[in-house]
Amino acid sequence: MGLFSFLGSVSKELNDDMARQKGYNDGYSGRAPNMLPIFLERLKTIYMESYKLGQQRAAIDKGSTVLLSPPQ
Repeated sequence: MGLFSFLGSVSKELNDDMARQKGYNDGYSGRAPNMLPIFLERLKTIYMESYKLGQQRAAIDKGSTVLLSPPQ
């Protein structure tokens, strides 16, 4: 299974699951509206937060005390 087909199936499952939780239904096909933009925004937020934490950890591991010192 290719990466894109895997991501496509995951995004469809997340779309359906998130829409089910919110009670969305278009009343015709039973399919939920597209939740992919919301999911991608959440994913970007998680990525950015983990990137910031990684930068802080790298600075601490190098022995930098910039992040640990109180403001002057």
